Amino acid sequence: MSMQGAPIPNCPGGTDPCCDLTFDGTGVTAANPLPVALDGGDIEIGAVEIKDATANTRARVIPGNTAAIADDAIVVSDPNVLAAILAGGGGGGGGSATAALQTTGNASLASIDAGTPAGLGSAVSAASMPVVIASDQAAIPVVGTAADGAAVSGNPVRIGGKDGSGNTQDIATDANGNLSVTLGTLLAGEDVANNIQGVAFKPVASASYAPNVFNNASTATAFSAKASPGGLLSVRATNANAAVRYLQIHNKASAPVAADVALDFIAIPAGTAAIPAALLLDSSFFASMTWCSVGVALAISTTATTYTAATNTDHTITARFI
Repeated sequence: MSMQGAPIPNCPGGTDPCCDLTFDGTGVTAANPLPVALDGGDIEIGAVEIKDATANTRARVIPGNTAAIADDAIVVSDPNVLAAILAGGGGGGGGSATAALQTTGNASLASIDAGTPAGLGSAVSAASMPVVIASDQAAIPVVGTAADGAAVSGNPVRIGGKDGSGNTQDIATDANGNLSVTLGTLLAGEDVANNIQGVAFKPVASASYAPNVFNNASTATAFSAKASPGGLLSVRATNANAAVRYLQIHNKASAPVAADVALDFIAIPAGTAAIPAALLLDSSFFASMTWCSVGVALAISTTATTYTAATNTDHTITARFI
């Protein structure tokens, strides 16, 4: 065998066909390929380029195989060389390429593909990929489609409740957007149509609903019923004098004195010792109560608007207050 007409060193000669060839491509065909033995070591593709002598194309290098292979193909059929390539990672991948690893990879890809929805848009849970919100996700505001004060359109996010039948109901507001509240579920007697609530009055004194009682039987004409704020509920006064006298209500924490101006006054008709005149003022007069912000004080006077002491033996008085 020679290379460009020169003998190839160490060629055994004789009947060995490689000694009858030259390396100029003469006689090398697809049916009569150039034998190439791969004994080991690296093959650097690109460092040595083998070309056809009559055309500027790469020749076919077919180690140990004369089957028809497409041009530009390098076929490795030597099992020892093929095993060495695979053991090195199949081209620089790092690690052995085995059938078991290939099967594992295919299974992983199939699992990902199975969890990916087939199309866009909403789908049932079984056809959706599960998603978990991150533990450090900031609060996501829920905002409706209608701006504040704008007309309701579409299906905005609204706050409501449910009625006695379990049906959802919007929170009701008036024409100004104020929340409408009723006591229909708390108290009876509510008149929603007229916006009024019927109630029964219960006077409160400390922890008790019972009113306090004050009375005096002809020992004085000026009294301090309560030395702190309170409400007068009812008064009954008598007059045995032949002249009209005046029941006075004072807003003070002590008994009235001469010339004190009354908060309110009511005339007591004239009477006699045998048949004293009586004056009764109850809730129909006080409209539940008369509130005294300083104290509850009473007097019987000979004058209407200011206090002038009457004769104590002519009068009695009883009052209820809180």
